[in-house]
Amino acid sequence: MEALVLGNIKYIGNDFLEVLVERVKTVVCGSDVERLSVKKASIYDYEINQTEFDKMFMTFEFDYIIFMSWGLGGKAYDEIKYLDRIFEMCGRKRRTKLIYVQPQRSAAVHWIDMYDIVERAGNELCRQFCENGGSVLKVSVPYLVSDKECPAELLSIYEELKQKKQFKTRLSGDSIVDFLFVSDLAWFIRAAMDEDESGYIECALGGGNDMTMRDWLYIVERSAGIKEYDINAQYGTICFDGDSDAEAEEKRRYIRKRYGWFPQESIDDIVGSWYSAYCELEKSKELSLREKLASGEFAKLKEKIVDISEIFILFLLCEVLTHATRGMELVDFADFRLFFVVIAGTMYGLRYGIAASIAACVMYFISLSAGSSWQIQFYNIINWLPFATYVLTGAIAGYTKDKYTDELKSLQKSQKIIEDKYGYLNELYTKTLENKESFSNQIVNYKNSFGRIYAATKQLNSMRPSEIFYHAIVVLEDMLETQSVAIYSLDGGQFARLNACSRKLANSLTKSLRLSDIPDCRRALEAGETWVNREMLAGQPDYAAGIYRSDRLLGIIVIQQARYDQMSMEYMNRFNIISGLISDTLIRAADYQEMSEREVMLENTKLMKYSFFAKEVESYKQLSDNNQASYILLRVDTGDRDYAAMSRRLIGITRKNDIMGIGSDGKVYVLMTQANMDSMDIINRRFEIGGVKIQVVNNI
Repeated sequence: MEALVLGNIKYIGNDFLEVLVERVKTVVCGSDVERLSVKKASIYDYEINQTEFDKMFMTFEFDYIIFMSWGLGGKAYDEIKYLDRIFEMCGRKRRTKLIYVQPQRSAAVHWIDMYDIVERAGNELCRQFCENGGSVLKVSVPYLVSDKECPAELLSIYEELKQKKQFKTRLSGDSIVDFLFVSDLAWFIRAAMDEDESGYIECALGGGNDMTMRDWLYIVERSAGIKEYDINAQYGTICFDGDSDAEAEEKRRYIRKRYGWFPQESIDDIVGSWYSAYCELEKSKELSLREKLASGEFAKLKEKIVDISEIFILFLLCEVLTHATRGMELVDFADFRLFFVVIAGTMYGLRYGIAASIAACVMYFISLSAGSSWQIQFYNIINWLPFATYVLTGAIAGYTKDKYTDELKSLQKSQKIIEDKYGYLNELYTKTLENKESFSNQIVNYKNSFGRIYAATKQLNSMRPSEIFYHAIVVLEDMLETQSVAIYSLDGGQFARLNACSRKLANSLTKSLRLSDIPDCRRALEAGETWVNREMLAGQPDYAAGIYRSDRLLGIIVIQQARYDQMSMEYMNRFNIISGLISDTLIRAADYQEMSEREVMLENTKLMKYSFFAKEVESYKQLSDNNQASYILLRVDTGDRDYAAMSRRLIGITRKNDIMGIGSDGKVYVLMTQANMDSMDIINRRFEIGGVKIQVVNNI
């Protein structure tokens, strides 16, 4: 079973998923999934309107979608849009059911103006979805809390009590509030999945933590140990008293009886740990100096200070070298300021390169104006060239460095995106292979299971051989995965008469098979063995099994042509099992028919009574309609002869597999099995020799 959790997932945590993944393959989608870390759950940072979400949804075979209403957090403006999108996707896979977790009215007081509109619209969408064949379980819940982390609402209460020494709420002091732990909600969802109900179902859960708002604030005060504060809760005027105690108890009994569920967590045991978590959070905000220096922002500032320090030291070194080498002919050609600009721009980027060029220009200008006035130096155009060289060199070197850095960051970002993409695709591919293997195992187990064999036995549970022939062909084709099946009966001579066959063989098989044409197959069957044409002998069937009564061969079940991958021991064993079932059923039906001959036949004749004969005719009509057998129905002119005399005469001129009976008009009919109009010349000649007049008819 697979389930998708989406919507306002900030109200679920690891405790919710840990309960769910024990029995259900769980996938979670949303924008706040980084905090979730459950090993068996698949976490995706996708919104429902993204293309990646569509691909993911079509990859999995979700049995349930668990949609956490945005109304749980008071922002339900897009609720209907999300619901409509979910129902659209569920329509693509009809087996997917929706579990819609929605806030109760008392838990929606902070957005009560929108609550009624959203609830009515959501309910209407759910009902329309169910009318179109879908299934929705709508679960109304009170305030959701977790035993793993402090609720956001409680953090705001602690903060307001700490700063203002009072807390204002829109609920009155006598308003009933209840709290349900998300782990208990997960247990209920698991129980509902086990029930696997269909249609539109509504359930209102209670957390068993009912109390007034005044009592709740007292618990908060007690848990926080806030004795020095004068808590003055300014209660509002909105009040939802909720159900009476009797109604609430009745709902609890109903939920427990139907799903075997009841809340297990108590809020009294956990409020203290919530305050401890709040204190830890407040403590973490007051970082030490060392922690601040180790934080990301201070690390960046530290890096900038180091860069500026390195550039300043390099600047001083270059100036010292410039002044120290002035007048030396061997090194007078070297411009250390230009060297400084190139290093600063190449190592630290455009900003530092420009700053270094400006510093070099300033020092160069100072050195020029030391021997003469700056006006003379300024108006000498030749002196401008070093300035232009410094600025241009710093800009080019810095630009080159920044360009390289930006390209590197872009490549790293692209690499990260590609890694995430292919990691996601690899996970989807793995899930697809798991689903394929699971479905393949289900198909194989279904085809070869004992339950499948039992279904075949039940399908063959008929007392008339003609009906068994029809069902036997269907069973053989289904379980042996072939369209090349035929069943013959032996009349004690050299021919096997065709009783039924697959549609594919209807026009290619002869109605009578000469046993001398298949000598190898005949010897194997007479020895009580299953024939397998491993040597691919021409004219021989690929598989053949006998129908025996007291070690006497009465019929043959044949697979005329088998695929190369079906020439295996496993396939032969399956053929033996199914053939054995059909053989036993046919022999049992024949024995029963002989025992009940007094009821079926007219006294002292081989003519079937009308009610039984009509069923035989109907069976062969069904075989003919499915192109699995052919027949001709003949009406016999009895004249003044009695039924007993006519029966003895017909026995001498009909075949063993032909059936004789009485019609509704009292006349004698002969059902010529596996015969068609092309054989009428032979049939007419045979009846003329016997002195019997016949006429072809369509019904009796």
